[in-house]
Amino acid sequence: MPTVVHDAAGRSPSSEAWRPHHTGITTHESKSEAALTEPVVIAPEGELDIARVAEFRNALSRAEGAPAVVVDLSCVSFIDSSGIGALVDLHNRLRRDRRRLAVVAPGGTAAALLLNLSGLQSRLAVFPTREAALGARRDPR
Repeated sequence: MPTVVHDAAGRSPSSEAWRPHHTGITTHESKSEAALTEPVVIAPEGELDIARVAEFRNALSRAEGAPAVVVDLSCVSFIDSSGIGALVDLHNRLRRDRRRLAVVAPGGTAAALLLNLSGLQSRLAVFPTREAALGARRDPR
C-alpha cells in the first residue's frame, strides 16, 4: 500500500474538515524497509500558489526517497506557476535518479487545464485518477 500524505492534523485529503485554501501537508512515513519500495502519494487540496508552495516543496522533498511519487491534484482548486514549477523540478530530479513521477489531474480540474495550456500534459505522466496512476507504477513498461 502506498504512503499517503495527510494534512498537519492527520486528516486525509478527502476529509470535510480540510479548508479549501489550505495545503498544510505532512507525510506519514514508515521506517520499515518495505515502505521504501512503495510509491508515495502527495495529495494537496485547495489553492497551490506562491503562498503555499514552500509547504508543497517540503512534502515533495520528503518523498524523494521513494521509487515513485504520485502527486494527486484532484482537489486542487487553483494552481499557479509556482506549483507547476515545483512539479517540474521534482520530475527532473526523479528522472535523473531513474525514478518516476505520476500526476493525477482529472479532466476539467484547474490542474488539468493548466497542465494542458502549458504543454506539460504531454511531458509529464498525467492520469485521470489516482488508481490509474498507481496502476501505472506496477506496469512493467
